Amino acid sequence: MDKPLILVVDDEKDVADDLAETIADTKKYQVLQASSGEQALQIIEERNKGMLKRDKNKVKLVLLDIRMPGMDGIQTLEKINEIDNKIGIIMVTAYDLEEYWMKSMIGSEAMAFVTKPYDNNKVIQLIDDFFGGKEKEIAQRYLNYFWQQPLIDQLKEVEAKVKSLEQEQKKID
Repeated sequence: MDKPLILVVDDEKDVADDLAETIADTKKYQVLQASSGEQALQIIEERNKGMLKRDKNKVKLVLLDIRMPGMDGIQTLEKINEIDNKIGIIMVTAYDLEEYWMKSMIGSEAMAFVTKPYDNNKVIQLIDDFFGGKEKEIAQRYLNYFWQQPLIDQLKEVEAKVKSLEQEQKKID
C-alpha cells in the first residue's frame, strides 16, 4: 500500500528534522522537507502538477511554518491552494495566532494549527485524523477553540483586574 506524502516546511532545520522524524517514525507516511515557501511550492508543483503527478507521488498534506524569511507561511499557503486546493494544510507556529489564524483559516482554509513546542502525539493525531477523512471535524474543532479562547483569556484578565481592585478597595477601607 502506498503511504501518503507529507511535506514539512520550516526554515529552522532542527524543527523540520524533528517534525519529519516524528512523522516518519509512525511508518504510515512518506515525508519530504522544504526550508522555505519557495522550495515548498517547487516540490508541490513538480509532484502535483508535473511529470510525477501519479497519485502516490502527490503531496497530500503540508505542515507549514507561518513565520519564515522571504515568502511567509500565509503567502505560501495561498500559492499552494492555487496549485492544488485539495492539499491539507496544518500551520505550525511559535507566535501569537490570532491575526494569522484569521487570515489563513478563513481566507485560505488551513485546517488546523500546531503551536511550537508541539506535542508529538497531537501532531500525529491531527495527521491521522486528516487521512481518516476527519479534516472537517478538525477544522471545526480548531475554529471553535480559536473563537472561544480569546474570550476566555479576556475573561481571566477581567477577573484578575476585579480581584486587584477589590484588594485596593480593602486597603482604602
